[in-house]
Amino acid sequence: MSILDDYKNGVFYIELKNSIQSLTDLDSKVENIHDVMEAFFQFSPKEKWEKLETTLYILYEFSKFIDKNIFKNVLLEVESLFKENNKRFILDRDILFYYLSSLNKYLEKSLGAEACQDFFNENSIFFTIFNRIKNQELNGIDGVTCSRMLSTMIIIFEKGEGFEIIKEKIKQDLESFIDVILLKFLFASIIISYFDLDNLLKIFKPEHLKLINSFYKINPDDLSVRFYLSWLETKDPDIIKESIETLKTILSYEDSDIWKSTILKILEKDNEIQDEEERNLQDIQVAELGKIGNTLIDKIRALLTINAQDLENSEEFGHYTKIETLTNHLIKTIKSGDASKPAYLRLTNSKQLNDPMEGRAVYDYLEIEDSSECYQNSNVFLSSMTTISDSLPMWKEYAEESRGAFLQYDKKYLQKIIEHEALEFVRIFYLNNTREDDSDIVKKLNELKRVIQELKDRHTKESKLIMTTIFKNLAKISYLFKVSDYEYESEFRILINFDDSEIERLLNPKHLTDDRIKLEEIISLSGGIGLSENKESGYDDFRKYIHLESKEEGRYALFVYINLLPLKYSKVILGPKVTDADYIAPYLKLANPDIEIESSKIPYR
Repeated sequence: MSILDDYKNGVFYIELKNSIQSLTDLDSKVENIHDVMEAFFQFSPKEKWEKLETTLYILYEFSKFIDKNIFKNVLLEVESLFKENNKRFILDRDILFYYLSSLNKYLEKSLGAEACQDFFNENSIFFTIFNRIKNQELNGIDGVTCSRMLSTMIIIFEKGEGFEIIKEKIKQDLESFIDVILLKFLFASIIISYFDLDNLLKIFKPEHLKLINSFYKINPDDLSVRFYLSWLETKDPDIIKESIETLKTILSYEDSDIWKSTILKILEKDNEIQDEEERNLQDIQVAELGKIGNTLIDKIRALLTINAQDLENSEEFGHYTKIETLTNHLIKTIKSGDASKPAYLRLTNSKQLNDPMEGRAVYDYLEIEDSSECYQNSNVFLSSMTTISDSLPMWKEYAEESRGAFLQYDKKYLQKIIEHEALEFVRIFYLNNTREDDSDIVKKLNELKRVIQELKDRHTKESKLIMTTIFKNLAKISYLFKVSDYEYESEFRILINFDDSEIERLLNPKHLTDDRIKLEEIISLSGGIGLSENKESGYDDFRKYIHLESKEEGRYALFVYINLLPLKYSKVILGPKVTDADYIAPYLKLANPDIEIESSKIPYR
C-alpha cells in the first residue's frame, strides 16, 4: 500500500512518519506529504476529526517540507473544527499539543502579521485557551499545553512591526496568565519559557521568585538549572539575596565545573563567598579536608572565569600568527578555499601546546611531586589570546620572528562564542606575581597548599584517597596557571572540557531523559553545541568532534572546531619584519572589506 492509502486507512501516526522518513528522494517525500495534506481537505467533518491528530503530527514533524499556504489552510481547517466543538477539542490534549506545536512551526516561517492574524482573533484556539487559563478554567488543560502557549508568545514578541495588535491583546491579561501557570503547572519547560519572556517583556514579580526558587530547591539537579542560573546572573542583588539558599542547594548537587563556577560567581556578588580563615587543620577530619580542598579549587576557577557580558568594557583580544596561516586558513576569500567551509575558531588539545611546563606550574607551586607513572590524557581543548597587540617579545616568539601578524577578534563575535554554555573564557594566573587584585586567589592557593600538606602528613589510606580526588579536580584547572616569567603575555583562553558533565548533557541529551516533550525542549533551547563534527572519526561519542591532522613522523595534532559562527576579526597588525604588505593587505581587504590593517609601530630589523 502507498503512504496515502496508509493515511486514509488510519495507520498509527508513528508508522506513517517512519514511512515518509524512509523515502530517500526529496521530491517523493514532499509529494507524499502534500498528498496527505490534500486528502485531509477532502474528508467529511467526522473523518477530519478522526484524522486530526495524525494530520497535525505530520504537519508538525515535516513542517519544513510544507508550503506555507497549505500549512495555513490546514491550521484554518483546524480552527473551523474547533468552532464546531471546542469542548471536544480542548479535552483532547494530544490534539491540542500538536495544534499549538504546528502553529509555532508556522509562525517561525518568515511571515507577516496578515498571514497570522486569523489565528489570534478573540474566538481563536489560542485566545480561547489563553482566557480559560487566565480565568482558571483548567479542565483539559495541563502543563504541556501551557508550555506550548508560552512558546507561541515568545515567537510573537520576537516578531517585528505589524504584530502590535496581537502583542497588546496578549499583554492585557498576561500577568494573570503567568500567575496561574506558575502556581498550578510549574515545571522545567514552563520556567525556561518564563525566563525568555522576562528577558523580552520584564514580567518578573517577587512572588514569582518564591515559586521558582522553591522549584529548584526541590529539584536542584533538574536539566533546566542552567537556564535559571543564566537568568539569575542578570538580576539585581536583592533578587540574588532571596535566592542564596536555593543556589547553595544546587551547588551541593552540581557536578559540572561550568555551572559550579557560575553559581560561585553569583554568590560572590552577594558576598556569600567568605575569605578563608586560618584554621587549625589538625583538628579537621580527613573527609572534611577533602571537601575544603575541592571547594577551594572550585572558587579559584570561578575567580578566573570571565562572563560574556564582562567583555562589553574590556580591552581588545587577539593572537599572533604566521602570514601563511592568516591567508590560508583564518581569513578566506571564496577562491582561497571551499566556500561552504568558512574559517572557524580552532581549539587545540591542551597536551599539544608549545610550553613544556603547560599544566605543571601549579603543582610545583603547591609542592606536589609528580608521582604519576603513566601518561595522563586530556580532554581539554583551548585557544589562547592576549590583550597585548604590539609587543616585540610576542612578535619574536609567536609570529615567525616578527614576520607574521596580530589578529584582533571582533568583540561581538567573541561575545557570541563565549555566551555558549559549553565554552568557557578564562584568564591565566601568573604564579608569584605581585598584583594586588590577585591577593584573593593567592590566599586560596596557599590555603590549598596547607590542606594538601596536612593530608600528606596523615599518612593514611583514607588521606591518600582524598588527595587523589583533590589532584583529579586540580588537573581540571592546571591549564589556568603559568609562572610569572610569562606575565608579559597577558594571556586569556577559550576552552572546552569534554569531561564536564554539562558537555555530556549537550552532546547526548537522549541519554538523560525518555520524556519526548522534555527532550524537545532541551534540544531546541540549547541552541546546539556548536562543534564541527568529524564524520570520518568513526566514533559515536564526543571524539567524533575531534579532528585529527597528520603531522610528520606518525604524529597527529588534535583540534576541535567551534562552528557557532565563522571567524571574524576587526583588525590585522602586520609584524615589524613584514616587507610585502602591499601584497598581503589587498588580499585581506578582499576577504573582509571592513577589516582595519595596520603595521607594527616597533622599529626592528
